Amino acid sequence: MAWLGADRPVSLSAAFAMRPVPLPQDTIDGFEDARRARFEEGLYLWAYADAPANPAGSAYLLGFSIEIALKAAYFRVEGLAPAFPIDHQVLNTARNKAGLLGVTTPHESFHSLVFWCEALRALRVSLGSPLPPAADAPLQRYARSSQDRWWVGMRYQPSATSAAELDDLVEAASWFDSNYVLLYR
Repeated sequence: MAWLGADRPVSLSAAFAMRPVPLPQDTIDGFEDARRARFEEGLYLWAYADAPANPAGSAYLLGFSIEIALKAAYFRVEGLAPAFPIDHQVLNTARNKAGLLGVTTPHESFHSLVFWCEALRALRVSLGSPLPPAADAPLQRYARSSQDRWWVGMRYQPSATSAAELDDLVEAASWFDSNYVLLYR
């Protein structure tokens, strides 16, 4: 228990809540740094940390790296500068534009891999720059298969990811890592 003033005890969490700390602004640059870090952390857990016995950490980080790759690529194709702040207004604009472009997949609080995949594809088509089939087919396949193996809420759940499913997620995340630049160029 911390003390606020001479006679008012408060919890530490309440004390910190009264002292707002500004959070760093999300940007494409930040997304790209986080994407690579989560990918490497997920691979490390898969390769070195008893992942077959408990794959939850690896699966979560690998799936998150895919989500970040899709979002960052979308905003690059949209033409936003790497340091442009990505806030809820920008996310809502992306959702609305995706809807206008025919994307009907729910965004799931902006965590749906399939939503971001479809939004990216629709945006590229609308700009006259669709991905070549050799990239578009694996993009769709890996986004859909990863959506079946990862969801943002899994961080609160015991792992139900099998070793084979984790291997599939490693393959998908590795494809996104190797082909990230292709998604937005």
